[in-house]
Amino acid sequence: DKTRVTKEDMDCFSPLYTGSLFYLNDKVPAPQITFAGIVDGWAGGRSKASVVALFASRPDGSDVRRITFNLHSDFGQDVLPNGRLVYSSTKTDWTVDGPRKSTRMLAVNIDGTDQAPYAEVPDAGENPVYQTDCRVSRAGKAVYFIESSPDSRFGGGDLARISQRRPLKSRKVLADSSEGYFKDPCPLDDGRLLC
Repeated sequence: DKTRVTKEDMDCFSPLYTGSLFYLNDKVPAPQITFAGIVDGWAGGRSKASVVALFASRPDGSDVRRITFNLHSDFGQDVLPNGRLVYSSTKTDWTVDGPRKSTRMLAVNIDGTDQAPYAEVPDAGENPVYQTDCRVSRAGKAVYFIESSPDSRFGGGDLARISQRRPLKSRKVLADSSEGYFKDPCPLDDGRLLC
């Protein structure tokens, strides 16, 4: 009994239930999902690559609206306990040596308002940092993520976390890639972490 939800003319992936949102013309709060989608005809900066943005809709696929408007890609969202979304956002700095990409974590309300940096980005010198695979822990009040450099194998890297109370000042590497490349952290309800 599978049912098609999105009817947009784009590739859609990473669906996530994000709670309910109340608009002034609604009689009751409306449930909402978010997903990542490839924006047709929008290329990031000087690049020819398509941009991925976050979209929101009702669970039946109606009322689709774009909620992130980065020049580059936004993806990998998860819901914080306060209802905001935390996600990875790509940025390209153009230097004398050419483009220099990095990926950092941002947060935004589920209606697309109040976008702000969420996690501290370490000074990596010549090597830009990629912060991806962010997952929110309900038990430990932390956000786990993978931090890597562009040349990391299989997209993995260091396993890191930040506190939800002080996300801009609490970054800690739990296990670095000298112990193996980490990927896809999954916080468990009992406080442990699977990755």
